[in-house]
Amino acid sequence: MYRGFNLSLDRELTQFEAYRATGEQFMKKRWPKLEPSLAKLSGSDAIDGDKIMQDWFQQVDANVFISHSHNDLGLAHGFAGYLHKELGLTPFVDSFVWSSADGLLKEFDELYCRSELGSDYRYEYKKRNYSTSHVHMMLAASLSEVIDRCECIIFLNTPESIEVKDAKERAEEKTASPWIYHELNTSRLIRRNPLSRPRFAKKTAQREHITMDSASLEMHVNYKAPVAHLASIGVVDLGAWQVDVRKARETLGDSLVGAMALDILYERVPDPNPRLLGGR
Repeated sequence: MYRGFNLSLDRELTQFEAYRATGEQFMKKRWPKLEPSLAKLSGSDAIDGDKIMQDWFQQVDANVFISHSHNDLGLAHGFAGYLHKELGLTPFVDSFVWSSADGLLKEFDELYCRSELGSDYRYEYKKRNYSTSHVHMMLAASLSEVIDRCECIIFLNTPESIEVKDAKERAEEKTASPWIYHELNTSRLIRRNPLSRPRFAKKTAQREHITMDSASLEMHVNYKAPVAHLASIGVVDLGAWQVDVRKARETLGDSLVGAMALDILYERVPDPNPRLLGGR
């Protein structure tokens, strides 16, 4: 990963709806969704976890990872369509491309976690904890690898992804999603890779800058959302970026812009952590 951005969206949640079909069609064509089955990999021998990850969470070649709330799935698809159609980028939305982690967990549970109760059955608590830990590890590892491989991560900061009611500053924003927390924290901790491709935009100086009763209580966990390493952008910045890319396309043509559209964004928005480039 080279750069990350924290895109604040409040009133503009329907802005990318017109691009939703474009985003879905692009990802479907680029990464045809597989329908793998765990049954063929089960047997007397140990399960091949690497093979399951390859089947369920295929590795992708994209330049923008879109981090989003599950409740903003349509928004993420629309934003992916916008990035592809207007800016010539290759965006990735994990839930659209990859097979369902819940589906994988269900297959594990059906094969290995059921206890015999005559005609009825239930899942054994310890066995299901074990299966859940493996599935979540596989998903977390796959997410980390894709974020590392992508050049850029853009976090869709919406009321669904961040609980802002108690936050007075960015460092105090919280998320209730363990997967958003994982994605943001991964983007904070992994190496910052120098670009391996030629830069398009002219470089400019960068500024420094417990026991509970599940029948009566609802589990709600918050994490501090690690976003300080992400450069803040908004809808106005997206519009200016789109205008600059359109000008570049008129001069260079679509085939010469492509991923270099990101260079224009890097030029417009300084990196809040320039010293992290190339290491931690």
